Parts: sequence; C-alpha cells; structure tokens
Amino acid sequence: MPFFLAAQSISGVVNSYYKVLAINTTTSEAKLSSTTGLHYDDKVLLIQMKGATVNTSNSSSFGTISSAGNAGSYEFAYICAIHNDTVLFRENLINSYDASSYLQLVKVEKFTNVIITDTLKAQTWDASTGTGGVIAIEASGTVTLNSGVSATGSGFVGGTLYNFGPTCAGILPATAYYYDLVPDDYGSGAYKGEGIAATISGKQCGKGKFANGGGGGNNHNSGGAGGANYGSGGNGGNQTGLACNGTNSGIGGVALNSYGYSTGTNRIFMGGGGGAGHENNSQGVGGGNGGGIIIITCSTLDGVSHTIEANGKQPVNATNSPSIYEANGDGAGGGGAGGVIIIDAATISTNVIAEAKGGNGNNSGFLSQCTGPGGGGGGGVVWISAASVPGTLSTNVTGGTNGVVKVAACLNNAQGATAGANGTVLNNYAAPMGVASCSGLAVPVILNFNAVSADAGNKLSWNLSTTEAIKQIAVEKSYNRNQFTGVAILSANNNNYTDRGERNKVYYRLVAITKDGHQYYSDIVMVNERNSNHLVIAPNPVKDNLTVSITGLSQQASFTITDINGRVCFTQHNYISANNFTKNISVKFLSPGMYFLHVITDNSSQTIKFIKQ
Repeated sequence: MPFFLAAQSISGVVNSYYKVLAINTTTSEAKLSSTTGLHYDDKVLLIQMKGATVNTSNSSSFGTISSAGNAGSYEFAYICAIHNDTVLFRENLINSYDASSYLQLVKVEKFTNVIITDTLKAQTWDASTGTGGVIAIEASGTVTLNSGVSATGSGFVGGTLYNFGPTCAGILPATAYYYDLVPDDYGSGAYKGEGIAATISGKQCGKGKFANGGGGGNNHNSGGAGGANYGSGGNGGNQTGLACNGTNSGIGGVALNSYGYSTGTNRIFMGGGGGAGHENNSQGVGGGNGGGIIIITCSTLDGVSHTIEANGKQPVNATNSPSIYEANGDGAGGGGAGGVIIIDAATISTNVIAEAKGGNGNNSGFLSQCTGPGGGGGGGVVWISAASVPGTLSTNVTGGTNGVVKVAACLNNAQGATAGANGTVLNNYAAPMGVASCSGLAVPVILNFNAVSADAGNKLSWNLSTTEAIKQIAVEKSYNRNQFTGVAILSANNNNYTDRGERNKVYYRLVAITKDGHQYYSDIVMVNERNSNHLVIAPNPVKDNLTVSITGLSQQASFTITDINGRVCFTQHNYISANNFTKNISVKFLSPGMYFLHVITDNSSQTIKFIKQ
C-alpha cells in the first residue's frame, strides 16, 4: 500500500519577523533583534523595506527619488548557525543592505503539502519595529487554497487623518510641497503616505509626493493623492465653493517600475500609502494603506477558485455618515497602492485569482461644498515563474479609481483627482539566492559541550562536527553569565580542557573560530563545585530504553535528545527529590543513528553521545 503524507492545515499569520540590527555581507552574518524561533536549516527571506533618498526642495521635485539605495533588495538563504543574537547564512549574500534603513528577516514557513483552511495573512507592516507586511510559504508538494491569502492593506501606511482648526485660516494660499504641523493648529497640509524613503521630521505633511507615498491635501479641504508601486498614484482633487478654496491637492506617488521588477534588477516593494485629505470638520478621510508582499513557492498550486490578494486599501472614516468611504465637508483620502504577488510554482491547477490592485480614492462633498476627492492608488505586480500566464490564473493589477464630488453643485466632478496607473503581470520569475558557502559546516560546529567539577578543577569536554575549517578554540568563563573572559586558546584538535583550582560557581562557553573568520558559540554551561552532578547512561548503544542516572544534589532537570543536525527529538522536565535519580527514556521512536542526550540541572549542564541501534 502506498504511503500518503497528510497535508498540514494553516491559517492566520504563520510567518515570524525579525528586525536586522547589523549585517555583514562579507561574512554572511546578521545580528537580529531576537533569534527566538529560529533554528539551523531554517529558510529565511532577507528584505530591505526602505532605503531610498528623495529630493527635499520646496518645489514640484519634492519627493522625487534621487536614489533607490538598497530599497527593495531581497534574497533567500538558509541558516547555517546561530550564536547569541547573530545568524550565519549558508549562502553568500548577493545584495548590499543597510540595517539602518528598515531591513528585516522573515522566516519562510516550509511544508510538504499544505491546505489553507482560513485566510492566510501577513502581519501588518509596522514602521516602529521595521517588520511585517510579508507572507512567505514554501511546499515541496501542493499548496491548496480552501480559503484565500491576503496581504491587502498590509503594506506602507496611509497618511494619518488629523483634524485641524475649525475655520479656513492658517497660511493661505497653502502652496508649499511640505509642511510640519504648524503651531496655530490650522495646518497647511495633511499627512503624506508612507513609502520606500524614511519619513523626514518637519516635512511629513503637504501636497508633495514622498517617493511612492501619496501627498497629503493642502489647506483648505483638498484631497490626498494615491500611493504608488509599479503604477504611479493618482493626484488628489481640489476644493471649490468657498472663499478659501483648496487648489493645492496631493500629488500622486512615484511609480517604481524603473527601480526593480526584472531578472536583472530583482527588487520588490510594498504598495505606497495614500495621502490624507485635509480635515477641519472631523469629516475627512485619511490615506489608504498599500498592499503587502506574498511569495508562494511550491510544486503545485491548487487554487480551488480562491483569491490571493495584495491590494491597496480604500481609506475609511468609521464615524462618517451616510458612508464611511466618503468625506463630508472635508478633503478625501487617496487609495493605497497594490503590493506584490509572486507565484513560483511548476503547475497551477484549477483556477487561481491573483489581485494586486490599487485602492480607490474617496468621494467627497457636503451641502454646497465641493471638497477635494482622493486620488486612486497605483497597481502592483503579479510575478510568476512560468514563461506565460496559464489559463488557470486570473490576474488583476488595475490602478484604483479616483473619487468624485457627490453634491449637486459639482456632482460627479473629479475636481482634478485622477486614477492610479495600472500595474503589471511579469513572467520568468527566479528566486534570488546566493551560492552555498558553508556546506562543509552544514551541522552545528560545536556538537556538544560538557563541564563538570573534579578534584583537579573543572573539567570541560566537547565534540566538533569538523576540525578542518576550524583555526582555534577559545575557552571563556564568567561568574555572572554576562561578562565572559578568555581562559585558553586551543588548537582545533583539542577536545578537553581543565580549569585547575576553580571552586566557585562558574559559567563556561566555547568559541570555535574558523579559518575564514566566522565565530560559532556553544551553549553556556554551569558548574557548581559544591553541588556537582555525575551523569551516566546505559545501555549504549541502545535499542529500546535508555536509563539515565544522576548522582548529586539538584532539584530540577531537563532532558533533551537531539540528532546529529541539532534537531530536537525529545524534551522533558523533571523534579528531583533525591540525591540519586534514575530516569528511563523510551527511544523506540528514533531511527538508527547517532544522538546526543543533553541534561541541564540547577548546577550543571552535560551532554552524552549515544547510538540508537
């Protein structure tokens, strides 16, 4: 009878996101905000979310991209090793990155066969942490869509709605391309949408575009512009019908089609946020969020007529009536731009719908006031690995429509607001990944590390997965588990060391230093001479049951079995009530091979190698 592997069911947010604090592309290492949840051999996506520089002059050129920098650069890699807060990649990094400009690492969730049972989502982009906005999954077999996949509105954030002073006062006419929030609180420009350039304090408001972020409407009550991605964002509309007309509406975000999206310049971007409408009657609408990024890698994608969407959002004001999508007596917001959908699949079976549409701009108007409508968001990108779009894939990358005025005085008049430009569908996608450079170190370098007390001093012992690539071993110790000092430098062929005369409670760690300068850290182990434990296992080799004996005073113990690649096969915690403790562990479930038993108690950490027959 053939063996069939059951598919795993997933929904919600499955990816994990990590802010990159520092990166060394020469040694293929990245320092992260945390390494919790990351393991050896995990596949990850390294992606630069921002990094562009823009023109900052008070002119129509404000917000024009002068250099894309590293924005949009990305690649896949596998984790070769983890030491403290730093991960080493197996592959040579092929791009340049800047950790100070919103660089993040996303753990790619891998499966054999997977069924999406409820909407699969991206964690919404958060500029304060520099993480989110991306869905990345991989299956060696089939991804089945029993529900949709959505990064709609998960991209760059639309301009924040801000209620200024109650009259059309302030600086009029408000013609500048950027403003801060002015002290008189009447405000001369609403907030711009977010894009691939870092926000500039003091210039975050006003009609000027900001890279692919749409400009905000200027005083009085003009509309915000649409964000951009592959397609440019549409302009916001003007306000007429009052003495203080708002004829300086937001300018649409810059199209990014010349900054990436090709096999030669393989860069991808989240959709830009739309600019907010100018508000002073608590009836305006802010800017819409852009779409995020979705990457699905598999052998077969079974669509079941469900939708993969990374659309820009049409902004809303939940308190507006009769419609939350309409500005009443204030400026309307611009739509967010569509994001990116990448489908790297050999086969697309049944129908799949892929959408990276721009969000619509808002309508506007109240009584006789023809306030400014919002501009439409630009379309995004659907990129597939096939040479042509198969009949089983339906795509939509249209730009969002602009809003219009909904009062009789200028009914259905756009007031200068325009739609977002369309995005595009691309073929022949190839995932960027460097050449593996540490395949000889494809298991943890330090396989195990033990430290026990003896008459002559604390005895340390260890095993390495390789000695050929290792230049030397450094032994370090600490009395507080934080500050470590060097004890000895040994050759790679050494596998033990005695710290003579040491009788204090002390912590040890090893540093394996490779010939090309990489450093691999061991786990930290503790020795307490007064309460040291003696560990024995039997039988070894073992077929069914492993007996573990501990002699010495201790209260807590954790038992973990790992395979040769460092993967955890068994873990359990026990309370020890006697000085002599015996535990039986069934290992019948293990495949034949070499394994390591790690035992951590209150006062020591020890590892013993055993063979499963």
